[in-house]
Amino acid sequence: MSSELAVLCLLLLHTGAHGFASFLLAITSVIFRNVRVDLRHALNGSFHFDDEMFVQGRRIIAEGVQAVKASNKQENFEAAREKLGEILHPLQDFYSHSNWVELGKKFPNSNLIRPDTSIGNLADISRATCRNCDGDDCTNNILEDVIAQGILTSGYFGIVPRVSTKPDGKCSHGGGVDQTSTIEPKGGINKDTFDSNHGHLHTAAANMAVAATGQLLDDVRGAAGDRAFLQMLGISKGSSKALCFVIDTTKSMSDDIETLSCSSTSFRGIVA
Repeated sequence: MSSELAVLCLLLLHTGAHGFASFLLAITSVIFRNVRVDLRHALNGSFHFDDEMFVQGRRIIAEGVQAVKASNKQENFEAAREKLGEILHPLQDFYSHSNWVELGKKFPNSNLIRPDTSIGNLADISRATCRNCDGDDCTNNILEDVIAQGILTSGYFGIVPRVSTKPDGKCSHGGGVDQTSTIEPKGGINKDTFDSNHGHLHTAAANMAVAATGQLLDDVRGAAGDRAFLQMLGISKGSSKALCFVIDTTKSMSDDIETLSCSSTSFRGIVA
């Protein structure tokens, strides 16, 4: 089936409601650490792959993956969750802030989680990468030779008026806050939302980020083993049962999805 799938996992744990709450708490912790990156490292391009900081961003991810694995091995699952959330932020930002999607890539950049590997043909600091947007239309503002040669770039970002700058010819992140987007070449390339300069590629970037997240989690799981991996996710040591429903989310299933969305929470009360 080629349709988009959503997975609704309803945990039927020996610990009942307490076990489900533990799982939700663990996931919430990961999400909180992810979101916190925007607060603690808002202007550090390494954590967002801004300013063509690809080497630095990959280092944060690769070293973070090793830290997650080490914490799981030590059964320090809280530390593992915290670091996991922190490194998922730059991993996911890579696809919204770089031109990976614009280059026509169909799969995530798996080398982002692997140290000492090539993550792509990185733009030189002196290489021009963008032209001015055509008014509000930034669809084709990345230079054709950059696309043709598969050169990896990202937008520059700064919030201080009259101080924020970027090298000549470089793309900006874009958006009302980004002061570099008013410097030629004007505009931006981020895909953070549908309203972003490259918002027409938001869904593609988001889907790529989801796939990349899955790759990273698979890598962590492979190193930890199933039991430790589940413990990191708040599923207790004695838990051994999970019931998962795979739901077709195409429009033809809209009536069924509406029914499921209203009733799925009732399964939480089921205890094996």
